[in-house]
Amino acid sequence: MVAPYSPSQEDFDELFDNLPPFNINCERLKNTCFAIVQTALIGAFFYVITKMSITRTMICN
Repeated sequence: MVAPYSPSQEDFDELFDNLPPFNINCERLKNTCFAIVQTALIGAFFYVITKMSITRTMICN
């Protein structure tokens, strides 16, 4: 049977010493921003299409 282990404050300090100040996954952040911009552009495109008068006349007539 293994004896229980309770880490000390020094163990925690060693564990977190080598981490960067902000552990950000840049690739995932870039993909998320790209998806948000892409969604906004598609939404703006369809908004403009629905507001155009020629589109309204084609659909309503």
